[in-house]
Amino acid sequence: MAVHGRGRTSFIIALSFFSFFFIGIVLSQQQDAAPPGTVLLDNYAGSSDDDKLTNALADVVSSSSRSFIPAIMLSGRGYTFTKTRQAFSGLKIVGPPAGYFNSELVNGKYNSVKVTLNCGSGNSSWFVGSGAIYDVYISHIGFVSTNGLTQFWHHPLPGTLYACTFETLGFYGFKHVFGNPIAKTAITQINFIGQWTVVPALDVQFSIGGSDNELWTAGYLNIGPSSSVPGEGRYLMQFIDLGKTNVGPIYITANNGWAGILIAGDDTYGVGLSFTGCRFEGMNPSNPSNGALVVQTGGKVIYRDIWTAYGMADPMANKHSPPDQAMIMILGGESLWDGLTYDRAASVNQSVPLFYVAAGKVHIRNVFTGAKGGAWSGLPLVRAVSPAVVNLDDTVTKA
Repeated sequence: MAVHGRGRTSFIIALSFFSFFFIGIVLSQQQDAAPPGTVLLDNYAGSSDDDKLTNALADVVSSSSRSFIPAIMLSGRGYTFTKTRQAFSGLKIVGPPAGYFNSELVNGKYNSVKVTLNCGSGNSSWFVGSGAIYDVYISHIGFVSTNGLTQFWHHPLPGTLYACTFETLGFYGFKHVFGNPIAKTAITQINFIGQWTVVPALDVQFSIGGSDNELWTAGYLNIGPSSSVPGEGRYLMQFIDLGKTNVGPIYITANNGWAGILIAGDDTYGVGLSFTGCRFEGMNPSNPSNGALVVQTGGKVIYRDIWTAYGMADPMANKHSPPDQAMIMILGGESLWDGLTYDRAASVNQSVPLFYVAAGKVHIRNVFTGAKGGAWSGLPLVRAVSPAVVNLDDTVTKA
């Protein structure tokens, strides 16, 4: 019986060892297994993250064994990419789908993944597209650039991005994100969704045109400049010939010599642009923007439920031509402003106009005032010069 007991004990020990060994294998396989429709970047060979991404991109786009292009999934760790990539239809790169990706705080610790991206701009951007590219999806990644040169996406005309989604992204320290002032990116049926943070900006972050888009209408964008790079009148965003597109809510902070947003277009390519629930301001009443927060030179644009504040502290410093003369400069096109709230900078007298209209047609309705910058003894002013046409209600005064 004693011998039999030792045999049973040995058998149990052996079985337990096998069970732990088997469970270990299963857990290891589960760790390396990708969710359905994805492949794990870390499962690809390569001595660097760039090498792994090269192999992953080649596999997903060219593998004859795949009926569909899977998403390349990043793990919850830090990555570094430096190589320029050619964009293609069906490209998908995703991070762990959780959290708000803001690398401004504690070196990105609150992110579930952080990607250091150090490339160039223009044709040296991270992704460069040409022609028509469809069905791109990039989501849930906090990007950081440390070389002061990096552009995320370059897709110059006559190329266009179609039917793509970019979701819940962070861009810290980028020169440009989509497009640049020399070559805008054309977008059609594009969705920017989820929570975005684009700070600190080193140059114009978005230079885009196109039509039929939804930009942050199912999300939120917080964008602001670097405190160490004076703006010298540069805009954080430029929408050039962007039509039939809904935008908002976005929160633009344009202090340290930066301007907010430039909208340009014509009756062909700049019609049907609509902003809702946006905030355009300097940092606060004592740290304002030098000049105008919004400049429109053309197109037909609707602005609803807008907040604008803390600008026009030193308009000549913006070096705009013509010089900024109001918080909102309308130099052409048509626009409707309905439900606007305005608060002055502490150093700016209420005699400085809210609107300056040099050309085009402007309808202004239901303007409210805030008092952080000082109490009001009258209504905000609208200054118009020929040949401009303005239609005002009783919440503003024509100067």
